Amino acid sequence: MRYARLLVGAVARYGVLEGDEWMLLDGAPWAGGRPTPDRLATRGAVLLVPSGASKVVAVGQNYRKHCEEMGKPVPDEPLLF
Repeated sequence: MRYARLLVGAVARYGVLEGDEWMLLDGAPWAGGRPTPDRLATRGAVLLVPSGASKVVAVGQNYRKHCEEMGKPVPDEPLLF
């Protein structure tokens, strides 16, 4: 199953790919979004980034093996970036 965030008019919507069209959902898939009767052709569909988040936080060197692989000491706390 392929999910995407799509531009529909001026609104971001989530959809599930079915053949050559997107079946639009009433919300994000991870928030329980359910199928609607709305469809959008794949041809010409504008795909958006998966999330509307304003920032992304990542954690690095958060387990010993990773530090060993990188040849770095294990930090007292994981690195956030």
